[in-house]
Amino acid sequence: MGPESGKPYGFVNQIRKSYPRGTCSEPRPGLVAAYEMLVITPAISNLIRENKTYRIDSSIQTGRKHGMILLDDSLFNLWRQGLVEESEVMFKSRKPNDLRERIENAKKGIFDDEPGEEEGED
Repeated sequence: MGPESGKPYGFVNQIRKSYPRGTCSEPRPGLVAAYEMLVITPAISNLIRENKTYRIDSSIQTGRKHGMILLDDSLFNLWRQGLVEESEVMFKSRKPNDLRERIENAKKGIFDDEPGEEEGED
């Protein structure tokens, strides 16, 4: 495998684990991990093979049933559980404007049913 064969260097087959995307300070002393989980499904493999990696975030959102989660969903869950401060999750967020809106809605009692929320999951 390699450039001459036109196939990636086994990239698709090697990334099968979650990895920490950042650590956040807790309101109490210590650290908690914020992570993004990507499970290599045939759809994800196809996106990588076709160099459509810009669509992976969308596939992670729809891949919740496979255990996938976006970093911002993980950060939101940590904030909602009171494990990290709002300023910390905003600093670590990949899309801070979207996360800020989501947090403001949560403060008003408006919870959306977006992927990554843990209440009511089976």
